[in-house]
Amino acid sequence: QLLQQENKAQVFWDVDKFYLTDEDQEAGVFIRKHFSKLNTTKEPKWIENSLQEQEKLFYEIECSGNILQTKAFNNFFNQETISASEDTVIVLADEKLLLPLLSSLPEKLSGVNVTMGFPLKDAPLSSFILKYIRLFYHIKSDVESHNFYYKEFFELLKEPFISDFLEKKYNLTVNDVEQIFIKNRIIYFKITDLANLIASEKQIIATEFYDLFRFKELTLHQLLEKLKQLIRLKRELLNEELVIDKIELEILFEWNKLLVQLQNTLKTNQYISSVKSLLYVLNQMLPGYKIDFYGEPLSGIQIMGMLETRNLDFENVLMLSVNEGVLPKGKPVQTFIPFEVKKHFDLPTVYEKDAIFAYHFYRLLQYPETIALFYNNEKDELGSNQEKSRFIHQILNDLPKFKHHKLIYNAADKTLNEISKKVKITPEIREQIIAYLTSDKGVSPTALNTFLDCPLDFYFKYILKIKEQDTLEENIEASTMGTIIHNALKELYQNKIGHTLTANDIEVFEKRVPEIVQQLFKNEFKNENYYRFGQNKIIYEFTHKIIYNFLEEEKKQLQSTEIKILGLEENISSSIELKIKGEKISIKLNGQIDRIDEINGQLRIVDYKTGKDKNDKKYVFQLKIYTLLYFLVNGRLPNNSGLLFLINKEPKFKSILKKKEEINQDFIEAVKEEIEEIIDKMLNAEYFSHNEKATYCILCEK
Repeated sequence: QLLQQENKAQVFWDVDKFYLTDEDQEAGVFIRKHFSKLNTTKEPKWIENSLQEQEKLFYEIECSGNILQTKAFNNFFNQETISASEDTVIVLADEKLLLPLLSSLPEKLSGVNVTMGFPLKDAPLSSFILKYIRLFYHIKSDVESHNFYYKEFFELLKEPFISDFLEKKYNLTVNDVEQIFIKNRIIYFKITDLANLIASEKQIIATEFYDLFRFKELTLHQLLEKLKQLIRLKRELLNEELVIDKIELEILFEWNKLLVQLQNTLKTNQYISSVKSLLYVLNQMLPGYKIDFYGEPLSGIQIMGMLETRNLDFENVLMLSVNEGVLPKGKPVQTFIPFEVKKHFDLPTVYEKDAIFAYHFYRLLQYPETIALFYNNEKDELGSNQEKSRFIHQILNDLPKFKHHKLIYNAADKTLNEISKKVKITPEIREQIIAYLTSDKGVSPTALNTFLDCPLDFYFKYILKIKEQDTLEENIEASTMGTIIHNALKELYQNKIGHTLTANDIEVFEKRVPEIVQQLFKNEFKNENYYRFGQNKIIYEFTHKIIYNFLEEEKKQLQSTEIKILGLEENISSSIELKIKGEKISIKLNGQIDRIDEINGQLRIVDYKTGKDKNDKKYVFQLKIYTLLYFLVNGRLPNNSGLLFLINKEPKFKSILKKKEEINQDFIEAVKEEIEEIIDKMLNAEYFSHNEKATYCILCEK
């Protein structure tokens, strides 16, 4: 400051007006403080306005997994014309992604310079070994059963070390094992049972798989020896000629050294007698091990951590893990000094730490022509999607010169697709829609309701035929319980189709409920223990209660009403001819009617609902179509059509008809017109757009 005042020095700043002049912009906090302290009348030099004035290509790339960001990077790099020179930098906001990134680098990259060392504790092998020891601890602690819990087991199985090993040695993927769990509804299990199950389905020697997770008889020393054995087996599968395998060999070597050191410590120190103490010692030793990389700093693409980019400029910036909680971290350091005391004495708080990273982030974006920010959108432990960094939101809101493209990485077909909340209906797509509407399979009321809810979701589900991924139900889902109840009622009433019910019939049904429900649960869940304990036991008993309540209500009705069963879970379909913009089109409708009966000679269409009793237009529309279909197939008009909410204590029939409304020819024509209107919208829409109010969509952004 003194030298400046005496004209003996000049200070040159590499600062942008965007974060300097905006008092709310955290990136400029420290620069503004410097200017305030210098208190000079001279205009600071080298203050640019490139963030707001220079056009830049800006890619926002969403990935549904942390490691998948590296796969998306590979795809993006091959897809876009990015220079593979020293003018391109890959910045790792989360440095744990270094190894996955190196293994995913495109083949066209001839030179790479890694400027950071890599802590051994961040290697995938470290994560595997720590989880392996913790799983060993949990199994040893469960003295009675020594059972594995599927979530802990899959956490371990999804680690790259073991998943790659199983695939290379046994041609067994994690997905293979997962499908076996889903198929057999396995939650808790003994490793011998699982090994035999895998062996029977995948032709793998059961003892070999079992040996990988045989914890019951192991001592601590044997556990460490088992880990060394796994390292040796893994080493045999690597190719020393490949760069990524060389790195992995180095990691295996360092871990082998560490395990030998641990074994020696076990021999000389009697106090390490439990898994807890072993883990404590291991966690103390692990931070001391580091792997160094070598490269050519003046050529090839640069791979750096965030802080290493200071004062460096690049033409292309590709940054991974641009997530809130990573960049910026937003987490306070553990300290005994209260936040208010820190603020009072001007000590650094979490806000200052975030401001530092905000500055580095925006300074790096001042000069490049192309910017690609990758982030992870996978659900966290609480089931919430991880958030993209607020820095991305700031760019979208405050920097209009950034030409924005949003891409999403599709892990299934390994492609990057630009994401939009709407799909343009081309002539080809229109042909696909017509083919769907006129196919033999037919169009269900559910499909039409999906279109009304969200046209884009309809497109994904029924035109592209994208299905939801199967998952393991730890707790019985409402839809599964509903299916069992529907099937139980069908089984009870099956022999009474075409007959009039009596009170005696209902009493017979009540006696059969336990046997039928148990059999249906057995058919659905191979393992009986699945529904014998905890929340699933409650659902199992509740299923009985719902059926008993329904039968009791039926018995009361029989005191004053004659009920004749005509059909149960009846599949029904028919073609109808519609006129769309002057063109005739014949579409096939189909559905499944839960129950068709006569009440005192009056024909009735009944739809069971096991969810909450509510007025829903979707339910009404569904029953209107069932009524139309019954008339088209049988030539007879139902007298009534409605819902039975089985979850109610006294389930009563709830008609869809308004006061004084009747099911007649006018009613049938009105239903046809309603369908015609929907099909017209479907075939003549310019776009299928996402409905922001839709409560559930597979691939649409919510």
